[in-house]
Amino acid sequence: MSSVKSLRLSIRSELGNVPLIGISVNKLCKLIPITDVEAYQSELCVVEAVTNCIKHAYKHEPNHWIHVDYELYIDRVVFKVHDTGNSMPGLEEPTLEYDPTNLDEIPEGGMGLFIINDVMDTISYQTENGENTLEFSKVFAPAAVSS
Repeated sequence: MSSVKSLRLSIRSELGNVPLIGISVNKLCKLIPITDVEAYQSELCVVEAVTNCIKHAYKHEPNHWIHVDYELYIDRVVFKVHDTGNSMPGLEEPTLEYDPTNLDEIPEGGMGLFIINDVMDTISYQTENGENTLEFSKVFAPAAVSS
């Protein structure tokens, strides 16, 4: 099935560029029949993935490219986050171990993959020819996609 709409967003690996991706993804999500909360969740997932690229794949080294592909199908939106840095060791389902009743123990970091796994309907990761790709998607009820 070919995509209805697609777009590639690219930034350099600097944390100051991450809001550009977040705002863009949120606005692109307005094209699809999801709630404002789901649009925000999609934005958050992409921001977490891009931030992980900067922090872990590139170890905060600037001037590396991160690409985010947005693919809109009739029944889902797919995000692909690409980098050429260090690859992740694996994509096992993340778990968080803390007492949710104790707000002082909520982890400040390391929640990106947990959030993506919890919010998105599919998630996969692969490395091929030196390029890492984290792909995740959100399914929605088929409807006419805005032009």
